[in-house]
Amino acid sequence: MTPSNMSTEASHFEAAINLQLLSKASGLESAAELDDEDEEEKEKATPVRRLRPRTVVKYDVNFVPEDEDGEDYESFGSSESDEGFGDEEDEPERGEGDDDEGVLTEGDAEQMDEAFIALLKIGNTRLTKAELKERQAALRATAWTTTSSQFDVGGSAYTGMDDEMAQPVPELRALADSPLQTLLYFMPKSLWVLINDQSNLYAGQQVGRRAQVLHERQRGRRVETVTQIQRRLKLKNPYETHEILHVIGLLRNTRDNDEAAFDHKTGAAAVVRNLKIVLQSNERHPWHAVVVDRFYSSVLLAIELLGMGIYVIGTIMTNRLGYDANVKEDRASRPASIPRGTFKFSRSVAVPSMVAFQWWDRKPVHYLCTGPMMTESSIGRKVKQVGAITVPCPNAVTDYQRWMGGVDVHDQLRLQRYSLQTSTKFKYYKSLFLGLVDMALVNAYLSHKEAAKMAETQPMKRGEWFTLLQNQLLQLKPQDFAGVVATPTIGSQKRTRAPARHTHAPEQSEDWVVVSGVQKRRQRSCKVCALLRTSKAKSFATTYYCERCSVDDAKCWLCNKIRREYKGAAKTCFEIWHDDFDAGESIPPSLGKRVVLRRPGKKAGVRKKTRRELQLRAEDADDESESDSEGGIDE
Repeated sequence: MTPSNMSTEASHFEAAINLQLLSKASGLESAAELDDEDEEEKEKATPVRRLRPRTVVKYDVNFVPEDEDGEDYESFGSSESDEGFGDEEDEPERGEGDDDEGVLTEGDAEQMDEAFIALLKIGNTRLTKAELKERQAALRATAWTTTSSQFDVGGSAYTGMDDEMAQPVPELRALADSPLQTLLYFMPKSLWVLINDQSNLYAGQQVGRRAQVLHERQRGRRVETVTQIQRRLKLKNPYETHEILHVIGLLRNTRDNDEAAFDHKTGAAAVVRNLKIVLQSNERHPWHAVVVDRFYSSVLLAIELLGMGIYVIGTIMTNRLGYDANVKEDRASRPASIPRGTFKFSRSVAVPSMVAFQWWDRKPVHYLCTGPMMTESSIGRKVKQVGAITVPCPNAVTDYQRWMGGVDVHDQLRLQRYSLQTSTKFKYYKSLFLGLVDMALVNAYLSHKEAAKMAETQPMKRGEWFTLLQNQLLQLKPQDFAGVVATPTIGSQKRTRAPARHTHAPEQSEDWVVVSGVQKRRQRSCKVCALLRTSKAKSFATTYYCERCSVDDAKCWLCNKIRREYKGAAKTCFEIWHDDFDAGESIPPSLGKRVVLRRPGKKAGVRKKTRRELQLRAEDADDESESDSEGGIDE
């Protein structure tokens, strides 16, 4: 299911499929709107802020990879105060809209004024202070047409987008009858193998810390040393991939979750980074549309995305730079003299496809859209003591209602029933991972329903589908993942690997011997010295070793003094082993040697005589024999 294929006749489920990767935000009010609350609202108790659940995206939008510069995203701010927080009353009430919609046609979007775009420095991510001030001045001076309250007649909205029906791809439809195969389509076996490998790596890295914690918690007569605990932990068998999926199958949510998860670590830069990855342009679908709400929206972001071939439909905070002041409404609630459904809008002079408008619902709602036509439409509302009514509105309002409502349905499916993320409490990164699994599960089930609909068969109920998936997960065996290669991590070749010595530390041996009446630590041959030994470079002995690189009692001995140069830099053997040899995993084949870790003997053996000592002993023996022979002659 691709997010770019948005249907003109999509139901809530279809909208959920299309928009589950799109950004969402809280409906926060600006400070100016809060100051204009009427007296009736002031007398009421402060309402509890209700925030919609947020999706967890695949890409961590708050993490800038090492091959990117964080400054590249610092210029997307609105440069206005965004600290006005309130309840979500300014958001339009969700309801059923009209199913009729303008037919989308292929074509080019309306052109933008080149001089205005040049002033905004669109596409330039690194700006000086002077250029930022120039951009802000251009936004403040944004020209808009005279406001109008008349619907447009004719025309097509979102030029360049096609009207192709969103549906599962053929290879996904072929798997839709099996919950496990459908889940593995979204989260393939290679991904689970990678997760298993990284889990085992992390477990090995935490052995020292866990051993220390277990040692401190010990009570009673028998107390293990930290080293003994480390050895015991290292003897545990590593995790296997199918075991992780068994745990996923055994997780369950014991209650419905009514609490809304909210993540504040998002913004305009997150939108740009996400959409560059998710909605990559292609010849078949050159244009896309995203639905956002007021926390994200800004004039600059709308123009930036329009240049990327992405339309924006969303609400906006009225204090954003460049927003038309003539369409702003200062009154907090609709007066009785203004009919519900009244609106006014204007178009940008420099960017004709960008529309700013205000529409009266129970309260004023402000929108900023690119690519819409302000044709007439209607939306359903329920009024107390009256019942259901039909309220006129521009077509952009129904677009927002239908597509944003699809995101809410997707989140309801993800967070309120059968949710792994809310099933138990874990560390934050595990909760994020389970949130991604929840998204894959919802997408898999929606794909099953859509495939059944296309095949004109009866789909499984959601509970039945999850029950079958659980049985399939618990039946997985090691051979199901035999020969599967782990998925390469994104940007693994671009990122610099963290040196292994950050988690490895040299430790000094506690093996003591008495030499000539003096107690000393026993020294053993350094592994790196043995590898780099030549006729001109001798090998050294050391009392230091790396516990992480050792195997039980077989220690990995490494010099902790700078004794040689490697690749033009003076380093200790410990640094060479971990930084250059990757803890023994990347020993250059040119050395033609291998490292063997040997266990120490129970008792110290007799030291062998050196060649010089043997030579001196032989000379002494010769002298003694000569003296004996001379004494015999004298007699």
